[in-house]
Amino acid sequence: MMACIIELLAGIAGLLVMFDALAPWFLRRAFRAPRMVEKGTPARFNLPYQEISIDTKGGKRLFA
Repeated sequence: MMACIIELLAGIAGLLVMFDALAPWFLRRAFRAPRMVEKGTPARFNLPYQEISIDTKGGKRLFA
């Protein structure tokens, strides 16, 4: 009987450790901003525009 209770408590502790490890990852995935690719330009609406890109320190490129 006592061994069964110890195994149950060990299982609950394992689940709590697993939840503690996975909760931050899950929250980042669940509430991140959606990634949307640009599909058009102002030229679609007959508006003048100029394509500009900004290079970042991390080697990525932002389009404005």
